Amino acid sequence: MKRLILVMVFASALMGCMKSHDFDFLEEGKTTPKQLAEYLGEASTVIDMGGTISYVYNYNLHQKAFTFENGVFILLEKITEVDGEYVFETMELH
Repeated sequence: MKRLILVMVFASALMGCMKSHDFDFLEEGKTTPKQLAEYLGEASTVIDMGGTISYVYNYNLHQKAFTFENGVFILLEKITEVDGEYVFETMELH
């Protein structure tokens, strides 16, 4: 029973560790993709939409997309799969 409780506490801690306040290094219009990679490491997926580039990172049951335009950060989104569909939710930085 103690082991189950410890596993549940650990899982809960992991699920809550990547909230928007963990991204205090991000500054809209200033942060560069290089700075993002230095802080978070290599993205799992990079999507280039002709000048707008999203770097996607996997976290537990969802993903986060960090979008850059003209070389600077513009948008952070949480991506969750619900019934086979991807739901994008814009996240506040601070």
